[in-house]
Amino acid sequence: MAFGPLSRSAFRLVVALLVIGSFAAARLHGQAVGATLSGTITDSSGGVIANAEVAILNTATGETRAVNTNAEGIYSAPNLIPGNYSVTVSATGFSKAVQSGITLTVGGSQTLNVTLKVGESTQTVQVAAEAPTVNLTNAEIGSITDETTIKELPLNGRSWSDLANLQPGVYQLHTQPDVQSRDRFTRGYGLQESISGARPQQNNYRVDGISINDPANGGPGNVLGTNAGVDAIAEFSVLTTNYSTEYGRASGGIINATTKSGTNQFHGAVYEFLRNSWFDAPNYWDAKDANGNYIVPEFRRNEFGVDAGGPIIKNKTFIFGDYEGLRQTKGLSYGSPIPSATYLAANPASPLIQPYLSAFFPLDGMLNGKQVCQIQPGSVTTNFCVFGANQVSNEDYYIIRGDHKISDADTLSATFYRDKANTNTPDEYNNKIVETATSSTFATIAETHSFGSNLVNSARFGFHRDFQGGPAGAIAVNPATSDTTFGAFPGFDAPQVFIGGNAVFTGGLTSDNPQRNNWNTFQFYNDAFLTKGKHALKFGFSVERDQLNVLRSPRPGAIFQFTNMAAFLNDCGGTVTPGCSGVAATQKVSTDLPGLTAPSEPRQSMFGVYVEDDWKFRPNLTLNLGLRYEPTTVPTDPLGRNATLPTIYDTTGNQLPMCGKQFTNAAGSVICNAQTNGLFRNNNLHNFDPRVGFAWDPQNNGKMSIRGGFGFYDQLPLIAFTGSTANSQTYPFLLAGSSGNLASGSFGEIGTYPASCAGPLLPMACQVSPGTVKGSRAAFIDQDPKRAYVMQWNLDIQRQLLPNLTAMIGYVGSHGVRGTTQVDDVNIVLPIYTPLGYLWPCDNIATGTVLPPGGNISQCPGLGSGTILNQTVGRLPSTFFRNSSVYHGLEVQLNKRMSHGFQVTGSFTWQKSIDTASGAVISDSVITAISSLNWFDPRLTRGVSDFNDPKVLSINGVWNIPTVKTLHGFTGGIVNGWQVNGIFQASAGQPFSAILAGDVLGLNNTDSFAYPNRLTGPGCDSLTNPGNIANYVKLQCFQIPAPVVYQGHNYIPLGNAGRNIMTGPGLATFDLSFEKNTPVARVSETFNIKLRVDVFNLFNRANFNPPVQNEFLFDPTTVTPGFMPAPGPSGPCPSAGDSTSGCVGSAGALSSADRTATESRQMQLSIKFIW
Repeated sequence: MAFGPLSRSAFRLVVALLVIGSFAAARLHGQAVGATLSGTITDSSGGVIANAEVAILNTATGETRAVNTNAEGIYSAPNLIPGNYSVTVSATGFSKAVQSGITLTVGGSQTLNVTLKVGESTQTVQVAAEAPTVNLTNAEIGSITDETTIKELPLNGRSWSDLANLQPGVYQLHTQPDVQSRDRFTRGYGLQESISGARPQQNNYRVDGISINDPANGGPGNVLGTNAGVDAIAEFSVLTTNYSTEYGRASGGIINATTKSGTNQFHGAVYEFLRNSWFDAPNYWDAKDANGNYIVPEFRRNEFGVDAGGPIIKNKTFIFGDYEGLRQTKGLSYGSPIPSATYLAANPASPLIQPYLSAFFPLDGMLNGKQVCQIQPGSVTTNFCVFGANQVSNEDYYIIRGDHKISDADTLSATFYRDKANTNTPDEYNNKIVETATSSTFATIAETHSFGSNLVNSARFGFHRDFQGGPAGAIAVNPATSDTTFGAFPGFDAPQVFIGGNAVFTGGLTSDNPQRNNWNTFQFYNDAFLTKGKHALKFGFSVERDQLNVLRSPRPGAIFQFTNMAAFLNDCGGTVTPGCSGVAATQKVSTDLPGLTAPSEPRQSMFGVYVEDDWKFRPNLTLNLGLRYEPTTVPTDPLGRNATLPTIYDTTGNQLPMCGKQFTNAAGSVICNAQTNGLFRNNNLHNFDPRVGFAWDPQNNGKMSIRGGFGFYDQLPLIAFTGSTANSQTYPFLLAGSSGNLASGSFGEIGTYPASCAGPLLPMACQVSPGTVKGSRAAFIDQDPKRAYVMQWNLDIQRQLLPNLTAMIGYVGSHGVRGTTQVDDVNIVLPIYTPLGYLWPCDNIATGTVLPPGGNISQCPGLGSGTILNQTVGRLPSTFFRNSSVYHGLEVQLNKRMSHGFQVTGSFTWQKSIDTASGAVISDSVITAISSLNWFDPRLTRGVSDFNDPKVLSINGVWNIPTVKTLHGFTGGIVNGWQVNGIFQASAGQPFSAILAGDVLGLNNTDSFAYPNRLTGPGCDSLTNPGNIANYVKLQCFQIPAPVVYQGHNYIPLGNAGRNIMTGPGLATFDLSFEKNTPVARVSETFNIKLRVDVFNLFNRANFNPPVQNEFLFDPTTVTPGFMPAPGPSGPCPSAGDSTSGCVGSAGALSSADRTATESRQMQLSIKFIW
């Protein structure tokens, strides 16, 4: 646990604050586990009443919390269980006042001021006024979803975490990698949600006050991307900005869920939810039969369960439990690119490529004599293999919760749940079935003790375990996927193939390198609350210990990358051979050494200490003053299996990495030096976070609140970002070599490793004989990072327009400083910086060979002739602390609470998030991301965030259709009891980039990319054609950069198009449900049969993803300098993507390979027996 040179003083400070936090107290506002009720008791003249008794009764459990007002007439009752309450206020010489119908919500802070009338104490006055609906206590922006809304809204997938998308400032990303992909495994299976412009990995998801983030610190979720147990959630809240100092571990949003507890009445339900493709509409990309009719893929979903709760001892001990099971067979529509028959006839495959092409690519829709898919035309070079295949999924979830009242001053609660799921998914050509699995285990126990009426202490311990397994090639649908004759290594299966702008094939069964993640986190929190005068003080501390146990198998099948279809068919590389256009048609390869596994066990500890004061400065003005200190340790591995290079540069040729301890090989040579300051210098010893805010009621009537705040929030270097696979699945623990510029004819010819490379600790000089793969993969992390943090601020107005109608409008802003920047491979040929911008060699200056007159950049003789940064290693994934982000947002919400049988909430966000890098983990967090940006100059990567969506609208409502009271019996049973629920969501679209195919700049790394030039001619103010599927991108607004002359030599410039300059298609969905409630009084007073129909995407709108598969606009190897396609009747590419037009495949088109962002219209039928 390396704290660095300030460890002793930092430790003393932590201990001191922990001791203070154990005995001091503060009032809870926005507390993550319970709710707070507070206020002021006055007489009719406005004078405060001291020592008045406030009895707060939970009407479900019968538990009463009694508190007394202080000398200022103020009372506070923190950490109350969310639910319905009745409040009785009494004082000597005054009549009792009783107010019922008060609903307290998870994390909520509600103000209830009561005026007592002079009279006998035996007299009772019923207070009819509604409790205030505006926040009068703090500056945080957040929203609450109650139990009724959770159960009634039509949630597609019945996932409670989807409720966050209904709140202002929250946007759910729809451009996530498929669940069977390596990128999705690395990023995590839960849905990604950006909250107030933050990365999805900057949020904290909590159940009963315990964090349940996944190993990548993303949103929790099973392999289906959902969170089961919606029937077990009592309250749900989202805090989007300026939350108080009690909340740590996040610089984005806080998502809180509280599980149900038993009550004094036995309640429960048995339910069944069914779906079938017979009720579904076709997806836009579904295959069609011979008559042109859509073939709707098979879909069967059966979700069933039971929940029940009640008292074990009335008013004292309660229990609740829920089980939910899912069995699903879902047909997926695929549209995978393949070489077109026309193009193959004119460009036959080379002898090395042809067997591979015939075995794995269904060129005519057939493989092994079986119909695999339908062929749909795409372009001259590329067609689409369209087929439907079944994804089979299973899930079992159960939860149990107990609550016990030890005494009037002590309560105890405990929760345990487990969720286990798996899925089998076909790959892109239905060659194999890929298996993935997840499980989640959660346990917590909490105790709350009252020390008199003004002091409360709450302590809780929690444990969360997350297991992720996969992806693994489990079943060979096509026998060729298990045929080792196609392997690049002896005894292994076919390699993977990536073809720029065209096809992706994920190889044989051994190409998926299965991985197992076991994530364990142990958490303890203590919060104490004290009301003293006008100050509501709160102190607390937290301790968290995280463990990530990773076991990764190698990927020996290798990955070959080609610039374009012609380069693949002709097995082109960096040498000019027949059929190959030259050095720009590069062929690259990366692979792991067979037979080795790479286990790692990173560990990390986090601490939090905070103090908060809600100071009632005036009766209508509350000031929030807080400070949090949150140091963390640097991730370590108990066996020293984390490594980093001391620098990304190699000037000596024999640079060694630094590991958790010194490692030597069998010959006794040092192959990894011991780290002196841990994996990196600890940059978290000065994590002091002041947070201030105010809430002002200008009219002093509880109906209006003007609020504002400012605070610091830490971007912690968690295991997911700094101590995970990038620094453990690397040399010297795993040999993973690569080469950026193979010779033509190299496909599948990797060769063998020499015997000296047969051990788990390898010399860095190990190379594959005869030298196809050079240099092992190594990793780098910034060795001397500075503190990373986010500043948040907001100003908003809340107004109660009617007793049940509240409006909010506010401005939210943030600025992130020195967040992590992840780059998949920094080992590039660096450019020179000139008055013309950054330039890469075109002429071969060393040999004097120059670009021929009129030549294009693919003919540059010096392309890639520069020296990569580190010649000792191959791929070099790196982590820097340099991301800068800015967010500005307008958030609006209108909330009508349930009255007259109707409730509705509408949220709108108008926002812009800008950063220099959006990915929090190595690999692509979203499918539109560029994983190896121009890291050497952050100015080149600045743009709107990958997760930015400028306009987001969400409306949800519940309507209990009025009953006809004159109807009874059978007729009344049919006509009455109907309810309609709905969710409408719309957004403007996510950003994406235009890039060129191949290694246009000569970067010579494994993850090259380049931008085209953006033109500003007529019609190019907007770069897309909304609604035009075939030509979504205006290709006429882009141009391939031509070589430029600098100091007498030709160079290749960086295109000016930039990152994320285009916006993908907008999204809109409307989900609607109809339900019929039929009480059966003959069974019991509470027995009810609920029949329900949910219709998701009611209008069957096709919500397209951005053209990710077609983001490679041009192929520079086929065109002349300054080529620019001209618009025409058949689209911007006059030859529909042939090799003479310069357009790649179906460049700029929306395609079936990208699928749709949402499903087609689907129906769900359900029945629920409730008692």
